[in-house]
Amino acid sequence: MSSITGLSSPSFDIQIISDNICPWCFVGKRSLEAAIKQLPEPTKVSISWNPYFLDKAIPAGGWTIKEYLEKHYGSSEGFEKRAEYLREIGAKAGIKFSSSERRVYPTLDSHCLVDFAKQFNKENEVIEDIFSSYF
Repeated sequence: MSSITGLSSPSFDIQIISDNICPWCFVGKRSLEAAIKQLPEPTKVSISWNPYFLDKAIPAGGWTIKEYLEKHYGSSEGFEKRAEYLREIGAKAGIKFSSSERRVYPTLDSHCLVDFAKQFNKENEVIEDIFSSYF
């Protein structure tokens, strides 16, 4: 509590629902971090990550991104244009997205790892490592 104003420091508890293979979630994470840096001191921010599964039916061997898009949307038409837009937006957030030829894998294990990291207050670091390694 501030002795001058009698008011407590502002604080935010942010709950994020995300899948660890979602490139837009990675962009959102980086954008949120940039916004948090703009907050006045001594604002306190607590972030908690919660699982979301883009697709629980992805086989253990995964799918190519084009296969994933075809299964979900019937076509991968326009994929390269959307991938280029994502790379542009990602670059603005400090992310260099790797090849659009990577595979989409099930994410249950990565969500379990993030949940495990919570007990050590390291979930944000683990999320960053997962995103950075995958993309």
